[in-house]
Amino acid sequence: MIDIKAIQKGDRQAFEQLVKKTHDSVFRLLYRFVQNKDDAEDLIQEVYLEVYKSIQKFKGKSSINTWIYRIGVNKALNFLKKEKKHKGNLSIIQGGEDEDRQEIQVEADRSSEAGFKLENRELSVVLNQAMNRLPERQRSAFILHNHEGQSYQDIADILNTSLSSVESLIFRARANLKKDLSEFYKKNYK
Repeated sequence: MIDIKAIQKGDRQAFEQLVKKTHDSVFRLLYRFVQNKDDAEDLIQEVYLEVYKSIQKFKGKSSINTWIYRIGVNKALNFLKKEKKHKGNLSIIQGGEDEDRQEIQVEADRSSEAGFKLENRELSVVLNQAMNRLPERQRSAFILHNHEGQSYQDIADILNTSLSSVESLIFRARANLKKDLSEFYKKNYK
């Protein structure tokens, strides 16, 4: 159990326990948004710096994890906005860890297996591109629910919105993804 009151009083060990307990899930969340390990590592430092500086503001109306996720989502979305302005548009997510982004090497005796891996990789890229085209709040709600397993109530707390808004955001995100992916399948798998 994390002692929030101790953290608020400046207990360094309690803060380190909080970081240790939440680090992996917060990193995963950030990575799902920015799709780059180095950027996610930079952002996680910003998140915990913000947590440290703002812990006095934590009132306990939601769980500490929800509060940290809210900070993480905001940091990731701000980063993506800056990147979009800087680059003119979001970079295409190629999926997977950095080493997975390398060119696929096809062994002659495993061509059918390699073809399957290539198709799965292509579908992953297409799905990530479709997710990038979602409006920001739909993408956030979808990632939090489908990839992070957050409940609708937790998502409402993280995004600072109502439960019915979260339901609507996820419904619209799924509809938009379904439409986008069905168009891809029609073009490529006639």
